[in-house]
Amino acid sequence: MSTLTVHNKLHEDFSQNSGAGPAALRPLREQAFARFAATGFPTTRDEAWRFTSTRALTQVDWQRADQQAQSQLDDLKATVAHHALKDVAATTLVFVNGFLREDLSQRRLPAGVRLLSLADAAQEDWFSEYYAVADAETASALPALNTALADSATVLVLDAEARLENPLEIIHLSCGISPHRATFPRTMVVAKPMAEATVLETFIGSGGEAYWQNSVSQLHLADGARVTHVLAELATEQAFHTHATFAHLSRDSKLVSENMLIGGALARNDIHVNLNGPGAEAHINGLFLGHARQHLDNHVVVRHNEPHGCSFQNFRGILDDKAHGVFTGRIFVAQDAQKTDSAQSNRNLLLSDEARIDTKPQLEIYADDVKCAHGATTGQLNQDALFYLQSRGMAPDAARNFLIYAFAHELIEKLAIRELREHLEAVLVERFGQAGALAPEA
Repeated sequence: MSTLTVHNKLHEDFSQNSGAGPAALRPLREQAFARFAATGFPTTRDEAWRFTSTRALTQVDWQRADQQAQSQLDDLKATVAHHALKDVAATTLVFVNGFLREDLSQRRLPAGVRLLSLADAAQEDWFSEYYAVADAETASALPALNTALADSATVLVLDAEARLENPLEIIHLSCGISPHRATFPRTMVVAKPMAEATVLETFIGSGGEAYWQNSVSQLHLADGARVTHVLAELATEQAFHTHATFAHLSRDSKLVSENMLIGGALARNDIHVNLNGPGAEAHINGLFLGHARQHLDNHVVVRHNEPHGCSFQNFRGILDDKAHGVFTGRIFVAQDAQKTDSAQSNRNLLLSDEARIDTKPQLEIYADDVKCAHGATTGQLNQDALFYLQSRGMAPDAARNFLIYAFAHELIEKLAIRELREHLEAVLVERFGQAGALAPEA
């Protein structure tokens, strides 16, 4: 299977289905596929993909997942129940192979909060401007491919001052008997002035075969809006997951972006944040846990376009075996974005001699009255700390586990969703624990 063959199959799929759905979507889809066709899959010759090859992704005969090719209902219920928040989510939406399953979902929305289908959202006056902006913002063609091929979407609209007290949970499940499934999940959050919401997106799969989730999340925050967006990438280790988040922040709005990359043979997480109003604020955190031969890549671009904005990035990686991690973070400060306050930190822990990390923090500053900083560190477990813990009676494995847990805990404890914290702690135990739990006993 060659890259050209995969491209031709995607073009054939698009040609057969481009007329489906609302008429308002058709020109947007055609333009998006033209952008994808012009550049094709990214390669390591592209600076933004310098450390991540898509060759393995382009060697698979991908088939767009069939709505009918799903597991038995009981199997689906068990899988969803394992990952769903218990008594926490205000609304849980379950998408199976890109299609909403109402029988697995539940809705409890307060006044002023609406969930729209892609067809209904296409009738809104803001839709064309918001929907198409994602694939125009990045040199990568993969968001454009999502725009061209997405069958459905979650569109959350919060009216002015509306507040979603509990999280909106969106579960994207890839499953079925057909191999080499490709799905294109899409989420949009439109938060009007002073609105507040927390959205958790969980990406999971079942079965031992390869599948691909190429997803996009768009966050539009009006003046004073507050949105927390959590990405939990829990794909199986045969899977490919390429995701892009695009956030636009207006005056005095605040975004908290939490990103957890755990699964997948290849996982790429692009985050593009535009601070377009004075006083806008963004907190972008990430934890990636790699083992075996996993390849986990976080690529973050924050653009300060207006004055008095602030952004803070904190990413940590824990890599074992022959895992390869990548972090690229870029802070751009426009000439008029005076009084910007921005900081970026990437710390990485390598647990084996063959684990690898490539980290590239960047600053591009055109204003002269700013406070900007960045830093990156990579190391192994501190031998002095291990010796100290063992000298106090802690077993070698327990001492190792304690230090791994402590390294990750600073990010995990900031998660507002308790069940997600507990899940990440369980993954730490499973992946890196050698004798008992990582967390120290009380």
